[in-house]
Amino acid sequence: MKKAKVFYDHLTQIEELFLKLEGLDIEIEEKEEIIALVDDTFHRQILTIILDHLPREFHENFLHLFSKEPESLTLLNFLKEKITKVDIEEKIISHSIMAKRDILFEIRRSVKK
Repeated sequence: MKKAKVFYDHLTQIEELFLKLEGLDIEIEEKEEIIALVDDTFHRQILTIILDHLPREFHENFLHLFSKEPESLTLLNFLKEKITKVDIEEKIISHSIMAKRDILFEIRRSVKK
């Protein structure tokens, strides 16, 4: 299952999680459903982090640009220009590391059952 590319993919490195999921000994449909759920959850969490730190007056512009070209790295430049109180790349990376760790823990736990 191939997920859509987005501008922050290089920061999340979620592919390693998808590889672990691909290796599970479960039905293909269930595996695809889990991968889609993980991808959707990551996407929502990252967008929440972005919108939490992006000043409200730039939300509409960002979401418009994102809907047109979600893979464009100019979005990251836009965010770095508009978000000045935190390093948004670091926020995305640190969240991704914790989220992947938690998801892998749950996968290992469920496989042992």
